[in-house]
Amino acid sequence: MKYYKIDFSSEVKVIGRKYPQLTPVSGTHLEDPMSILQLSDNYPMQSTHSVFTLNKSAKLTDVLSGVSPYFVVNERVKEAILKFTPKYVFFIPIKIIEPTNNKWYVLYDPYSDELTEMINFDETIFCIVSKKLEIIEEFKLNSSSKDKRQLLRDKFAEYETPPIIRVKKLVIKNKYATLDFFSISPFIMDPIISENIKSELDDKKITGFEYMEMSISFT
Repeated sequence: MKYYKIDFSSEVKVIGRKYPQLTPVSGTHLEDPMSILQLSDNYPMQSTHSVFTLNKSAKLTDVLSGVSPYFVVNERVKEAILKFTPKYVFFIPIKIIEPTNNKWYVLYDPYSDELTEMINFDETIFCIVSKKLEIIEEFKLNSSSKDKRQLLRDKFAEYETPPIIRVKKLVIKNKYATLDFFSISPFIMDPIISENIKSELDDKKITGFEYMEMSISFT
């Protein structure tokens, strides 16, 4: 099985000449009882707006930028992901003022202690890299510690300027090998999808995503 990190497309021919593609409408807020603000205290949403406009120089893609760091997706993307992954992901309805009047959602993948436990920390290798992506230091996180996120924060604190941390080798426990969508932030910031979901998105000709293949081992 192949796996991919997903990110926003940065190609002008895909997204247009304006990034991000969306602008929030002043005075609108998420008040739904299932809003992102109430779903997770660990990973609060940076924008609480619920209505957005498509910027004039931006193209209307299936995946839109403007609610950083979250993806705004339409019904086609939602259906493709939920076909394989009903767990660990929420779709929060928002409104976008645009010509098609599509249904739009914030794709929300909250922090989960259960998903953190999927990582085999005894074998996973992290690294500090320079701005040129040269490896400065390699390290592991103590697998016996209950708070791996704190260990990562402690590593950040060792450097005078915030370091760039990457995963050199990601090892996942075998019992999680069937997952098609998961997020293990802050260890890897971007959500990860399986080739099953990517194939579905490709078949639907979904626009607005960029994919980077991930090397994942299972043990």
